[in-house]
Parts: sequence; structure tokens; C-alpha cells
Amino acid sequence: LRASVHLRFGKLYEERLLLPGRAITQYKQALDLDPSLIPAITAAREIYLGSNKLEAAADMYELEIAATPELADRHGLLVALASHRQELLGDLDGAVLALRRALKALPKDPTTLALLARLLHQRAKDTVGESADADRSRAAELYYQVARSVPRGLAQPYLVACIELRPEHPRAAI
Repeated sequence: LRASVHLRFGKLYEERLLLPGRAITQYKQALDLDPSLIPAITAAREIYLGSNKLEAAADMYELEIAATPELADRHGLLVALASHRQELLGDLDGAVLALRRALKALPKDPTTLALLARLLHQRAKDTVGESADADRSRAAELYYQVARSVPRGLAQPYLVACIELRPEHPRAAI
């Protein structure tokens, strides 16, 4: 009950009084009492995004992911977190990690597989040595998995990407 009161006060401060700082305080108090109160999490995240506090917004994604019971919903939040980390924070490693977690929720999702392959390919370009080689190999394998999961007419670009990364890939011959 107290958590919902803090949530209501937060909404009042945010929407009617236009005091986002006080609203955040109320949302945090609500989350201290009930960490699964998703409306407080999303409201706080929106305020943080609006005030360009991007790391705090990423923390709110993490809280919402932890509070979300449905795998499909959690998957969507992890993909959104990956996008947030890559595009707004410039954190490629964090984006890769979020997509790997998303694949645990929905292991064969072709869109997520392709996104992770693209990010691993990008990260391999930015690094050298064994880690770059491992990223290229993993990206090639992910592209191959995507090619196998999409209709045959759509598979060729993924197979080409796989072969570009690993010309010796044993199963990706076109």
C-alpha cells in the first residue's frame, strides 16, 4: 500500500507539478518498498531518459528486467537495453551481454541472433587478437543459424555474411 502511495505521489510531482526530481525520489521510495512495481520503474526510466541520465536509465531497464516474469517481455526489454547501451551509451560490450541474455529468454529468435552477430562483427573490427577472432567465429556461426531459421529465399545474405567472416565455415556453402 505504501509503495502505491509513493507511486501516486511520484505521478503527481511528475505530471501536475512538473517536478521530476521530486518524482524520482517518490519512485525510488516506492521501489525500495516493492522492487517489482513496474510502473514506478518505467516512469523513473522515462524521467532519466528525458534528463539525459543514460546510465541511470540503463539501471532502470535492469530493474524492470528483474521484475518481469514473462520470458517474451523480458526478451523485449533486454533487446531494448542492448540498443540503449550501444546507441546512447556507446557500450558495445554491454550491448553484446544484453543480447546474450535475451537469447537465453528466446534462444532461436532470428532477429536477436542477427543483432548479436552484427554486434560481434562490429566488436571484432574494433579489437585485435584472439578475442577478435572469437567474435568473428561466433558471429559467423550466428549468421549461419539465422540462415537456417529464415525462409530459404531470405537466407543468402546471412550465408554470405557467414562466409565473409569465416570462409572455411564447413556448412555455409551457398
